[in-house]
Amino acid sequence: MAAAANVNNAPLYRSRTRTTIYGDRLALDDDGALIGPFALKLGLTTLGTTTQQIPAHGLTVLNAAAASTYVLDPPMVGVEKVLMQSSIGTSHNIITGTSLIKIISTFGSTQQRVCLQSSGDFIRLMGVSTGQWAVIGLTAGCCLTT
Repeated sequence: MAAAANVNNAPLYRSRTRTTIYGDRLALDDDGALIGPFALKLGLTTLGTTTQQIPAHGLTVLNAAAASTYVLDPPMVGVEKVLMQSSIGTSHNIITGTSLIKIISTFGSTQQRVCLQSSGDFIRLMGVSTGQWAVIGLTAGCCLTT
């Protein structure tokens, strides 16, 4: 039986390490992928008002008491964005803020607005260009509109 890897996964990844960044704890492997950490910590934003724009990375939890419209920052290529609604009894709209930025879906359509209609609804987006978000996952209560 093989020995179990330690908490830093050093024995598991040591043979693939090409460029160390922080000793044995963080490195790049043969493919240029980051190895060592258990996971990457993502930003978490909770918005109860529409005074701030939604950042283009991490998780944003929308919890305004009334139906609201939020503006989503332009996408960063290859970066995932998760939007989630936590408030009950309200619907929230997330817009791209400009007609130059689109949200594309597997349905072949391009839209500019995401609707989260009830508590627990979420949508996962990925920046595919500086002008396009791709939908990579959503709950049944989400809709895309113009």
